[in-house]
Amino acid sequence: PLTIENDTIYPLKPRRKLKYWKLRMFLAFLICLIGTLEGSFPVVLTAAEVIRGVGLSIAGLIFPPLLYMSAVGGRFSGAMAAAMALLIGLGLFNIVLVLMSAFGGRDFIVEEGPGHSFYANDLHFD
Repeated sequence: PLTIENDTIYPLKPRRKLKYWKLRMFLAFLICLIGTLEGSFPVVLTAAEVIRGVGLSIAGLIFPPLLYMSAVGGRFSGAMAAAMALLIGLGLFNIVLVLMSAFGGRDFIVEEGPGHSFYANDLHFD
């Protein structure tokens, strides 16, 4: 492929996209570190739950609508604004549930794993 600038033809060189590789490697390392600490030291289990719950709520439910709003610049319909407000609200609600589960007496976030028998009553193989 060729590109033209100022009436001169230049060959277009393919570039590898290594965008944000340092950030991705840091995040992968952080995930592995938190998982290792959580598995090795039960004392840090509450801190790992809070980091995981709050981080995933922010990254998955709050940041995408905010980034979309900043990219579009306020030019979106009322239905889209309502959908983005709903996602942000769900993210904040999930953060509240994570904090209540981590520091309260009751677990509001049901997960599969040790100590959680959520599906145990539904499975009958007689």
